[in-house]
Amino acid sequence: MRVVRIVFLALLAPFLLPVPAADAVARSRPQTGGARGARAQAVAAQFPGKERRFPGLLVCVTPGTIAILQSDGVVISALLPRMPAGLTASRLSRYLLGDKVDISAVPIRQFYDPGTALDYYLRLSGLHYLGHASPAQVQAAMASSARLLRGNLLALPPGAVRGAPAPQPNALSPAPQTAMRRWIASFPNYIADAIEKNTITQSTGRLLAMRNLQETVTMANGRIAHGGMKLNGIPWTGPYLTAPVYHWNGGFAYIRAFVRSDCGIRVVAGARGHTSFTEPVDGFRFTSPANGCLGRAYMGFQSYYAPVRGNLWIARSDHLPRRLEMQYKLPSGMSARSVQMSIEWTPVRVARTHYVLPSRATAMTEMEMGWWESQMQYSHYRRFTVSSKITYTRKRH
Repeated sequence: MRVVRIVFLALLAPFLLPVPAADAVARSRPQTGGARGARAQAVAAQFPGKERRFPGLLVCVTPGTIAILQSDGVVISALLPRMPAGLTASRLSRYLLGDKVDISAVPIRQFYDPGTALDYYLRLSGLHYLGHASPAQVQAAMASSARLLRGNLLALPPGAVRGAPAPQPNALSPAPQTAMRRWIASFPNYIADAIEKNTITQSTGRLLAMRNLQETVTMANGRIAHGGMKLNGIPWTGPYLTAPVYHWNGGFAYIRAFVRSDCGIRVVAGARGHTSFTEPVDGFRFTSPANGCLGRAYMGFQSYYAPVRGNLWIARSDHLPRRLEMQYKLPSGMSARSVQMSIEWTPVRVARTHYVLPSRATAMTEMEMGWWESQMQYSHYRRFTVSSKITYTRKRH
């Protein structure tokens, strides 16, 4: 039972919220030890023979990484070897997107790759080419969001063209769409205190762990930074995204997806569920397709871009969001089974100006052996300003 518990807790640590790459926070290379070692232990537990083989379609090769798409939609990612032995990026890039391959990989310590802005837990040890993909497989590879990772060197097969997503019904009137675009384009600079409470329980109800993270969140020029972190009262000196907690970034990336024409989100009137609002709101139901702008789950060496359904409530006064609910399921091959989450925004006053900012977020992740619940609360908003003064000194002759 002890071994099972260690693996279960470690499997929880790598899980990240689905945040588009454009909204990822810049990170430094994670430090060693602690949660990093636990994650590596969890990955190693899935490799009884030290090396494991994965069949799939090539979807991404960067100067330092490789990713393949499996038949169930799960993406397997790995670092390229330190001693290439023919497995260099330049050689692998000669293959085409969607080519059928069989790769082998070994577990490694968590390694952050700045090129893709992702953590890696596997290193490629071999690749066997199986042949060109069928037209249907090419389309599946082209539809995968994993091929959009930065620095992808794979070329498209001859004649392969991916069309734009089909237009979807959108019940949002021009007023909220315009208001949300302006809101996203002009986020205020602010500082807020945040506390995240994480509870991990077995399916029997037995409490396994509690992790509380206190921090100061700074929004500056549209990007979020995390500082003054304390995990269960102890200072956390590593990067925020290496802390063994859920990782929240204000939820703005999700709203951006609703005003983009290339995300394929279907929006209809009539949200269901939450009704405790203190102001008039309009509710909407939505669905987001697989490999869309929502629903990316990342767990260790596995990624999945799930179809999502949920509800969105918008205030009638300013046409800005007040609550977003999302839920999606994951394939049986991943450690998590499903995710339910919600984010709330509240009108607040910062330096005598009214803004709509994130106030609360919750997430419930169903694992193979239990549940992981995360609650985030923001408070004490204040203004963040940056001033600079440049002086010129006349050069002496």
